[in-house]
Amino acid sequence: MKTHLVVLQSGVMDPLAKLGPASRSGRIYLRLSTPLPEGEGIILKLMGMSPHKSYLLDGFIVSCFPIRDTLFQVQADVSQSLAALLIQNETDSPPAKSPPKTRPEAPAKIRKEAIKKTPEKPKTREIVELPEIEEIEEISITDMVEILPDDNAMPSAHAAPTYPGDTVSEDSGKILGMEDIRQIISQEEMAIPVEVEKPAPAPVIKEKKTLTDAERKKAEPVGKFLVNLTKAMCRSGYYDPEHPSAANAKKGLYEEFINNAGQYNEIVFTREKSRELIDIFITGVTDEQVSVRMLVGANAAELFLPKLSDYYDRKGLLSFAIRKEIALEHFDRFIDIMSDPAVDRHESVKAGDVLTKALIDNEITEISTVFVSDRIDLGLDVPWRVEMAIQRLAKDFKIMPMFKNVSTDALKQIKMQTIADILRPLKHPRYYNDFLVNCHIISRQVKDLPPEEIEGIIVDAFPIGLLIPTTQFTFEELERLEKLRREQPEENKIHHRLIGIRRVLRLVAGRVARERPSGAIYYLTQLYRNEILSFHDLPPEAQYLINSSKIAADIISDFSKYEKMLLRSDMPGDAVTCLKCFRRAANTLIEDKNYDILTKISRLIRESVNGNKLLQSDDFIRELLSQPASLEMESAEPIRRDSPEPSAVLLDFIFAAHSALLLKAFIEAVPEDRKKIGAIIETIESLGVRMMTRILSESKDKEIRKTAVETLIRMGEWSRKWALDTLENIKSAWYLHRNAMMILRNVSKHAEDFEPVRMFISHENARIREEVIGLIVALRPSDRELLIIEALDDDDARVRWRAVRALSDISPISGPGLNEILAIVTAPLEKEKSAATEQKKKIANLISAINGMPEIPNLSRVEYDILTVIDSLSTQDGGILKFLKKKTIAEEDAAVIKAALPLLARIGTTASEKLLTRIQSLLPHSSGEIESALGKIREREGH
Repeated sequence: MKTHLVVLQSGVMDPLAKLGPASRSGRIYLRLSTPLPEGEGIILKLMGMSPHKSYLLDGFIVSCFPIRDTLFQVQADVSQSLAALLIQNETDSPPAKSPPKTRPEAPAKIRKEAIKKTPEKPKTREIVELPEIEEIEEISITDMVEILPDDNAMPSAHAAPTYPGDTVSEDSGKILGMEDIRQIISQEEMAIPVEVEKPAPAPVIKEKKTLTDAERKKAEPVGKFLVNLTKAMCRSGYYDPEHPSAANAKKGLYEEFINNAGQYNEIVFTREKSRELIDIFITGVTDEQVSVRMLVGANAAELFLPKLSDYYDRKGLLSFAIRKEIALEHFDRFIDIMSDPAVDRHESVKAGDVLTKALIDNEITEISTVFVSDRIDLGLDVPWRVEMAIQRLAKDFKIMPMFKNVSTDALKQIKMQTIADILRPLKHPRYYNDFLVNCHIISRQVKDLPPEEIEGIIVDAFPIGLLIPTTQFTFEELERLEKLRREQPEENKIHHRLIGIRRVLRLVAGRVARERPSGAIYYLTQLYRNEILSFHDLPPEAQYLINSSKIAADIISDFSKYEKMLLRSDMPGDAVTCLKCFRRAANTLIEDKNYDILTKISRLIRESVNGNKLLQSDDFIRELLSQPASLEMESAEPIRRDSPEPSAVLLDFIFAAHSALLLKAFIEAVPEDRKKIGAIIETIESLGVRMMTRILSESKDKEIRKTAVETLIRMGEWSRKWALDTLENIKSAWYLHRNAMMILRNVSKHAEDFEPVRMFISHENARIREEVIGLIVALRPSDRELLIIEALDDDDARVRWRAVRALSDISPISGPGLNEILAIVTAPLEKEKSAATEQKKKIANLISAINGMPEIPNLSRVEYDILTVIDSLSTQDGGILKFLKKKTIAEEDAAVIKAALPLLARIGTTASEKLLTRIQSLLPHSSGEIESALGKIREREGH
């Protein structure tokens, strides 16, 4: 293992002072102009201005990645030697014995080489324990190197991967001091949009079983081309070189390929052979790879595939690709080379080498082949298509430098295009990840390309939109390897795989940081959490999120500290700082689903404002709101700076900028979490009302809208104000007017609140008219009786039914009011049959409503009118005698009589007794009810 000696000139008397907080973890972060390979050894020579203040520390390189073109960040672990140095260097204690040696002493020649570079110093200052070193490379640093403090760098070395939405926060458990808090809060606020959440589980990967008509139309000509290509490679028919039409046949085959090559850069033909099945898969025609067996059918495949498979066997061929920019000359030579029978005399393993050499000698760069002889033993359990992708890339990268007349720029372009072509058929982030994290194996074949260069080329060629979804699975692999490392700390293979995975993630980070695809900021914070990037190498937005998470974690762990800050009347600056902290942390708390803490914050604000002159003062509010507006995003609710309620202003300050995120959480939450979010919204006053009414305006989900209405109802007076404002705005959507009425009905008891509702009494929408009746009952305006009675005659059956129910709710009904109802009951029946049927239903409902009144005025008038109605039903077809002779009655007539029975039983006299006795036989199904009514009438009449 190579070890690097790095000389650090600190520019201070004691170089240990330059380390600062790094001494706690033993991890030192350096920025160097030269990259150092991960996993190799390192010796740090710390030099101070004093000749007696220089030290040696040894360890290993944890990570190294580029920050800019000529600057690299190196993380070195020197924990063991640093611990020994600090013990030796205790100035306030008697000289301590040297710590026991934990590693073998370095060979004398190595120790001599390292120590001779250090100014002579007392032996008590020396760190002489160095690892076994094969070679030391000196990197002389002539200027002062920045040593980055680790308190802003890395969490635990074994931190598991986390995603936005997990409950893990950086530096959780670390209590922040006031200076830490002020420093974080002093950072300018940033509006960081909600980019990603924890990625959803990837869909199940399914192989394509059928083709659409459009796909079949594209693929079938390529299937026919493959049949003809097989003939050409087997030199049969017209493709026999001795045949006079052979040249024209090959030209026609070329034109057939060009005409059907499709939208992609190449077409690939790959054989899959197992004991059960042989098939050829075609890639580059449709979005998915297509099975020839599926394309031509099972019967045709049985005739065609064995011949092509035999060709693959004879040539030792696994797959080949033809790029559509191939020239006729190269296509012609390709056919000649691949059909040469002389090759068949070689073993299949050797045939691949012969054919590859022939293609290279003829400078045919538009053909890519993978032969049995090219195959690498991957030693991996990866899907077949991933294995073939790695095999092909290894072969292509191996032979590309062999083409003599290809420029460096052209070669680079070929590499990028090759990777894009290889990636396309993988079609899934899990497959992409398997390819990405295992592509280092290619370096076994391509000796002049180290793994990191291969990975860099692949990352650069990746479609940018696929990088972050792919690394979801990379983080899973990282977590698995970290677990294995903890279980098997001595296993070097695991250690090297971890180094490789982290290297890939850093390469991805570099591209993500440059191009900023959706989710970039959160992705970079993931790398920080997984100890792949340091704090100082994050872009400002990511640093902002990390610091916000620190504040959130501190609020959770020590809420009482912030409560005291808010209530310190002698330190108004602390109250401002506290509110800024709450505002800063809200985003993280929402994402981490710490809804209880958010509720606690909002309740603290509401309780603290009451009687607190500082928090209510105009000067305090003015200072608080004199912040830059950069945090206010378009999708967020604005701060209502003119609110008469101080608590509303403070709550707006904390939550308004995060309202879009909170609403998103509310909409997407499971019912239990939605209830918790609703509890937060209930406590943030006017902002909460604006958020819930936004859902009413925008959401089409009935369950979510229902929950929003329920939340608004619980908010009482705040919701009442919104409802009245909405009703007064005639331009609002009808469903908002209806929701406003529904809420007002549940939160108001003021009769005057009915005034803005009057304009909706005759609204064209029956659902609005129905809701108006509910408000009449709830708010009880002075003319409620008249309004309900008018609604009894509404055109809509549901509105009439609601009005009938309302009669009992507004009892007692006055005599004049009851007379109006009876006038509707006794109105002449419509002549048209269907209209008369509807009228009878209305009459039955009104009679039931009269019976439901606790007090019925003018009983004799009511009885007379009801009997008149029954009599009118009997005379409409020829009088009572005919009515009795028919021994039958219409269903709607029976419904009116049934509705009248309980009312007549309650108020009826001898007149009712006579009529009921006469019609009893017509209603056999109601004879028991009639007999009961007669019994009550007779008992009341005394006979």
